[in-house]
Amino acid sequence: FDLDHTLVKYNLIPLSELIYNSLRQFLVETKGYSRSLMEIPFNPQYVAKGLVFDVTTGDLLKLSGSGAVVQARHGFGTGTNGDGWLSPAQIAQRYGTRWAHFDTLLSGSSLKSALTFYTYFDIPGQQI
Repeated sequence: FDLDHTLVKYNLIPLSELIYNSLRQFLVETKGYSRSLMEIPFNPQYVAKGLVFDVTTGDLLKLSGSGAVVQARHGFGTGTNGDGWLSPAQIAQRYGTRWAHFDTLLSGSSLKSALTFYTYFDIPGQQI
């Protein structure tokens, strides 16, 4: 079931790319974002639900069911290999054994320090 309780099988990669391109164009043409945003191509590697953007660090996080940071990415060119992915050591240094806001996230309370990407329609925003 989808959010509107209909049975739908999405073709996720083309759908995400369409939303990404539309959002990018809207931000540049309507909201005055830099045209350089148009040069950042869609990357299907980020098509995943349930990611969290930590506003305080600028990292995109994949959390385990217990709140541990399983993967983290910062931008497009930082990290151990210059590819944006943080190493396990960098993750441990920055987050310890558990993301500090995990319990608040589970409680359903609003978080000012994080943005969540739960649905397929949220996913393209992860890249912008």
